[in-house]
Amino acid sequence: MPGAQADAGRVAEVQAGRLAMVTPGDFNALAAALELADRFFLDQASGVVPGAVVMVLPGSEVAAFLRRNYRQYRSVIDLSARLSALGVVDIRICETRLRALGEDASALPPFVTTVPYGPAAIDRLLTQEKFSVF
Repeated sequence: MPGAQADAGRVAEVQAGRLAMVTPGDFNALAAALELADRFFLDQASGVVPGAVVMVLPGSEVAAFLRRNYRQYRSVIDLSARLSALGVVDIRICETRLRALGEDASALPPFVTTVPYGPAAIDRLLTQEKFSVF
């Protein structure tokens, strides 16, 4: 099945601990990337993931991580927190987007970190650190 082969390829990239490309503003893509990482983790017999999938979020999806929006986005935030605690994902939020939303890092849950400018962080991971795309 072509779809299964594509999923298997994406899971192999999770194992390598790469960059999840989440389309800015696409909350569904964020949820799908988290669910894929979760499935991969659950499929590991040892329960150990060789490297976290980095997710740099520069778009409007950042608003989902604001404490004031927890009730609305609870399922994704809870999954993000669990996967972060297990070392499966490393979520990084764009500070520039936070400022555009009138917020700062204090409005975020403790399991996420920030980067000054998301698009530059993504570019650096891909070009300088040679991350491959999830």
